[in-house]
Amino acid sequence: MKKILFAAAVAVVTQAAVLQAAILLPSAAPVVETFGSAPPASSWSTKSLGTAAGTITSDATFDTSTAGLGLPTTALFTQAATAAGTSAATSQNGLGQWNSADLRLQTQPTGVDANWSVANLQNTSGQTMTALAVSYDYIVGLGTGQTASDDATPAGHRVYYSTNAGTTWTPVGDFGAAAPNVVGAQPATTQSFSITGLSVASGSLLYVAWGDDNGNGNATTGENFKQLDNISFTATLAPVPEPSSFALAGLALVGLVAAIRRRKA
Repeated sequence: MKKILFAAAVAVVTQAAVLQAAILLPSAAPVVETFGSAPPASSWSTKSLGTAAGTITSDATFDTSTAGLGLPTTALFTQAATAAGTSAATSQNGLGQWNSADLRLQTQPTGVDANWSVANLQNTSGQTMTALAVSYDYIVGLGTGQTASDDATPAGHRVYYSTNAGTTWTPVGDFGAAAPNVVGAQPATTQSFSITGLSVASGSLLYVAWGDDNGNGNATTGENFKQLDNISFTATLAPVPEPSSFALAGLALVGLVAAIRRRKA
């Protein structure tokens, strides 16, 4: 009996920890990430692969690289309190970043093939999630001393999702654009996409990854920085049967049982 109670207590604590850590989707209302503070690794994680710029030159090579991503567990790197665009050197990092000056998620990979910033989302609605709509502010620019931007394919981020803890990653598409050859952050643009055909049970996790390849850019100052902010996640939930539907089903069952009894009599 004590073992059963202990196991139940562990399960409750573990579930509570997951609920506190992941980005929760409790209903069909939008959930918005604003990055006012550094997010924990259990809600936003990051990983890089490879060691060189210019390795990924197409969507196909990006997809091949992402196949080896697995499930990242490292927290976003906290970028020192320096606004992006003021110094190229200080904003580059092999991992996805949280910019503590701009209060945004940021990528500007260096020394790697690419990096990925992953949102860990948990369906807590009590219903099955069948689709997810995502929209966000996208800011791109060059740092001081930079004279060239990212390569063309993909110029912004390539987005993926996984419903099996990173065993497989499905591409959604390319979003965002390279920076013009102007130093500083450019005005934000709105990016959006939808992931359809899902069947994420209540309590289960869905992962959405923004990949940024390390383009050839400029040999001395690297490629442009890219930032995400005000990321909105809106779940589409499967409808719950009305109580009247249950009642009708119950009456039908009662009728079926009665008919079977009459036949036996």
